[in-house]
Amino acid sequence: MSMLLLIIDVLFAFYSANLICLISSSPSKKIVDIQIGDDHVFECLINRNKWTLPSILQWYRSINNYSIPIASQFNDYPVHIDDSYVNRYSLLSNGSLKIENIQLNDNDTFECRLILIDRGLLDIKEKYFIILRVNEQPRFINQSNPIQIAALYSTVNFICQIYGVPYPTIAWYKVIQRSEQTVDDEDLRLLLVNSQHFTLHNVDDSVAGKYRCVGKNQLGLVQSEFQLLIRGSIYWRYFSESQTVKINDNITLKCEGQSSELLQYQWLKNEISISDTISSQDRIRTFSDGILNINNIEPSDHGSYVCKISTFNSTSIRSKPAFITVKYPPIPSRNRQTNNLTLIQGSLGVCPCLLDAYPPIQSVSWYRNRRPIRIEPKGGAYTINSEYALVIKSVERNDNGEYFCRAQNSEGFGHDSMPFYVIIKEPIQFISKPDSIYYVRENDRLILPCVVFGNPQPRITWLKDSIQLNQINENLTLEYIEKTDHGLYICQASNQYTTINISTLIIVESELCFNV
Repeated sequence: MSMLLLIIDVLFAFYSANLICLISSSPSKKIVDIQIGDDHVFECLINRNKWTLPSILQWYRSINNYSIPIASQFNDYPVHIDDSYVNRYSLLSNGSLKIENIQLNDNDTFECRLILIDRGLLDIKEKYFIILRVNEQPRFINQSNPIQIAALYSTVNFICQIYGVPYPTIAWYKVIQRSEQTVDDEDLRLLLVNSQHFTLHNVDDSVAGKYRCVGKNQLGLVQSEFQLLIRGSIYWRYFSESQTVKINDNITLKCEGQSSELLQYQWLKNEISISDTISSQDRIRTFSDGILNINNIEPSDHGSYVCKISTFNSTSIRSKPAFITVKYPPIPSRNRQTNNLTLIQGSLGVCPCLLDAYPPIQSVSWYRNRRPIRIEPKGGAYTINSEYALVIKSVERNDNGEYFCRAQNSEGFGHDSMPFYVIIKEPIQFISKPDSIYYVRENDRLILPCVVFGNPQPRITWLKDSIQLNQINENLTLEYIEKTDHGLYICQASNQYTTINISTLIIVESELCFNV
């Protein structure tokens, strides 16, 4: 037996009877997180040099109730390691405990203890605790069946027991399917945290669906999904995803449900039943098994398609929308048409390019009387705006004629827009107009002239401070002026093609102002 073991045995013979527990301060604890397979040195933050008496430095584990030392050193004598730990544990000269190739069974609380020997008595002077947590990725210990079929208004309990180090945080979510174009798009709504159980009471169709429990720590995460089904309800087996097609293609959309009852299928396009819109169109057909066929695709087939499944007891479910995108070159718009366009000479003119296309138009050219119009940089006489309309900076009389636009997108050139005629009209002209400002006194009489000419003849409207007056004559006459007549007046002239305004300010001054 080594000298150290002999000394320890002798001293501990007196220990049970003569132990004096004089701890200098409350034991401190430190948590250390280590991953499996790592080596680590655990410092013993006890200053052995401040004591003059002989001392023993020992390390203990709580697994042994801190009763059997796993490593010991008496003064400067050789270190003793317990036989159970000799392969991976070692005690360094500064009292630190080194553990190599750390494993899960090293999870424990370690105590570094300094014992002084004073005339045969053992005096525990200091203790220092280290909690070793061997990190482990989360793993399932127990969980519920992935599919839970419950009776209406019953109670359902989900179990999700997960172990890991550090202890995983467990969160429960409801998986919310978005009403958008992609079938795998989802949101998570947090329901509960830090619980291995999740309970639903009085379940009905509003809570049916997919639930997910997620356990994670710093090393990773695990998750499991549970499907809650209400007995007698309808559940999806398949529904179509969004598609992109070209004009004249053929497509098939399919949806399929599962239930103990007989199912009926209905297809909606942009929330309108297809059976109500296809009438006698042979190219669009629906079938009793949930199939929708569309042949010779047209631009009008572009839209959102939803499959609705129902039972004879009126239970029904809806699929997520399948968005059908139809790609086609520019063609004349079916919903927007331009007849003759009247522009006012000297004003800004805008000629719309009424073409439909998908993807959007990339370039456009304009023609007048079948000749191309030279498009100039911004600020020129002829430009094209962001909506591909032709913008005429200042309309002239020779701008009249037949116009159409020709456009291109990634599908190529399609058809020109429907031609339309531009007719040039002269602007409304003021023959007489009011001054910009009038200074008057109370009880004065004032005539505001406003005579205009245009084709067709404009209608005159007077406004005071943006409020329309009852005056219908060209000239506005104010009799016995009052203080309330003070304000901004506008003469507005308009016909079916244009509107112009001219304003004047009337200031009603007091007698005092005129007498000064």
